[in-house]
Amino acid sequence: LLSPKPTIYIANIGEEEIGKGVGKDLARKLGVSEDRVIEVCGKLEAELKGIEPEERKGLMEAFGIGEEALKRVVLRCYELLGLITFFTIVGREARAWPVKRGTRAREAAGRIHTDMEKGFIKAEVVSYEQLLEAGSVAAARDRGYVRVEGKDYEIRDGDIITFRFHS
Repeated sequence: LLSPKPTIYIANIGEEEIGKGVGKDLARKLGVSEDRVIEVCGKLEAELKGIEPEERKGLMEAFGIGEEALKRVVLRCYELLGLITFFTIVGREARAWPVKRGTRAREAAGRIHTDMEKGFIKAEVVSYEQLLEAGSVAAARDRGYVRVEGKDYEIRDGDIITFRFHS
């Protein structure tokens, strides 16, 4: 079946074209909005990969590149597809789970395992920023950052969630 699909265009530009509006010109020629075109200087970014992170950041700023191309492409695709990410932590392992924006807690639990969705009881949620501030889930709980949410809670981008369920 043919149906309209979200599309992005990646323009591989030369160093001399950075900041010259190549993406805007391409968007105009294609008849699409500017946010559908991502400019990438592949040669320059490949050369910068082998450099220490701090030096790479400085060089990217000097060239007028804010973020690495891969990050810009992934973030734009997520946005275009209406996706967000929530995280789970078990022991020392953290996992990222992509879901559609607007996903409810019970449905998000089902992304991990269908039994979790069926036996959903509650979700213990802390935001990424609060977890960083606290330093650990236990410290976040002590500070009152961890909140209990029900099945209709709408997952937010960056939530760290512990699902409680019965099997």
